[in-house]
Amino acid sequence: MKLFSPSAGGFFDTHILDLAIPDDAREVTPAHYAALFAAQAQGFDIVADAAGNPVAKQRASAPFSVLAERHLEATRKTRDTILNRLAGIGFAAMSDGDSATVAAIAAARLRLLDITTCAGVLAAEDLDALRLAIADEYAQIAATLPEEAQRAFAENLQ
Repeated sequence: MKLFSPSAGGFFDTHILDLAIPDDAREVTPAHYAALFAAQAQGFDIVADAAGNPVAKQRASAPFSVLAERHLEATRKTRDTILNRLAGIGFAAMSDGDSATVAAIAAARLRLLDITTCAGVLAAEDLDALRLAIADEYAQIAATLPEEAQRAFAENLQ
């Protein structure tokens, strides 16, 4: 038999010998037990309700600031990869005397360095808006570059 203890916040199995079971433990039917763990596998937490019975509760998501920082860190890594690719293209353009490409890459570099602090990113109030702002900024920057340099974005923003 399975028991749930609200004070311990967990389950106990009466088939385990010498198990100290809290006094507030109550029986949980096999069907309810299975349903709770199926819900837990889908991202729910098992908690005690007001009466002390186990229920599945939607797990609270991390605050936007935490999610945003994770996404911005990933953006910085992607940006660094793009910058590295653009540096190679810019160096080749400089060797070839292609001053227009060199100037375009230099301008794109400055915008890329500011991608995590541009106006759209700072104005984002949720993760979807943040993703959209970053994608929009990448698209705007890429559009200013010659086709070869645009591939640095296409290769890294899939």
